[in-house]
Amino acid sequence: MKRARKVSRKAQQSAGAVYWHFRSKDALVDAILMRIKDDWQRVVLDRLDDGLSPMDKVDRLFTNYQELLYREPTSACFSNAPCSTPTRRFTRK
Repeated sequence: MKRARKVSRKAQQSAGAVYWHFRSKDALVDAILMRIKDDWQRVVLDRLDDGLSPMDKVDRLFTNYQELLYREPTSACFSNAPCSTPTRRFTRK
């Protein structure tokens, strides 16, 4: 319950309004992740089908991704989560 109030405060909405739109915390998290995925696809995959060669498509893909990370660095938290997972399997030495 405390977390729902914290989310509603940050969103500048009442807790009731948050629960009106999202039936559970999981539904809210799912909506956030879907929004991030949709934004990623819109920005990163933009202009990849302009009749480019395969190498030019790869170049554009990385350029678009770089621009996204420059504009929205927090998006890297979601796309690179395994790199920051504190387990021996993913931790760099």
